[in-house]
Amino acid sequence: MEDNIEMEKKYLIKEENIFKEIIKILSISSLDNISNSPHKINEYKVKQILTKERKYRYFDTFDRILEKEDLLAYVGPLEKEGGSASLRQREEDYVFTVKVPTEDNEIRKEYQTEIPAEGTDFYALSPEHFMHWSPMRTIKERGGNRSLQEVVRLLVTTNRFDLYSKDEIKIEIAVDQIRAESPLDISCNFYELEIEKKKYGNDLDKENIALFFTDNYGDSLIANWLPKWIKALKLMRGQKIE
Repeated sequence: MEDNIEMEKKYLIKEENIFKEIIKILSISSLDNISNSPHKINEYKVKQILTKERKYRYFDTFDRILEKEDLLAYVGPLEKEGGSASLRQREEDYVFTVKVPTEDNEIRKEYQTEIPAEGTDFYALSPEHFMHWSPMRTIKERGGNRSLQEVVRLLVTTNRFDLYSKDEIKIEIAVDQIRAESPLDISCNFYELEIEKKKYGNDLDKENIALFFTDNYGDSLIANWLPKWIKALKLMRGQKIE
């Protein structure tokens, strides 16, 4: 399965208290709308979808014999180009996802294949088991045909909200807490805000919602398009997200 995926507006939330405040504001707005209160986010009605937890594994090309200091300095080819090869846990299955950058910085090509979860060890699966799948072969070629190996694990707790205008879904907001761990027992925690167009949404809707958050929390937000796994690696290297 192939899709062209537009990039969300992404922000690193610098402080845990602001992360909690944003969730509170959105949650109160969604509850108020259920009771027909006029409270909205920039004129959009808010409806909470759910809170869920997901495990991810991300893969890149690197030399597993590197010492810790070298690993932290090493940037793999997928990280350099902003692509990715990942395994995600869902309720009934696991999903291998390959994302490949395009000439348009706002769009990536995305390919997915599903694996039944029953009888399968999430942490034993390797990209090498999927080389019959052409997107996996493509991503391996972009890494110089070296083996893809796990570089980071993420545990993502996401809080999702749908925003409506005129009873049409326009925007989905995700407010995420991320726990990241490397194979060398290095870890970090961080928080993200993502704003994504949905079925009836457009770029103006996305900008209007982004403006609400930058007006209210601008000093605590860092606009950054980098995927979560790359943010995690940078933070574990002691680098700043800019």
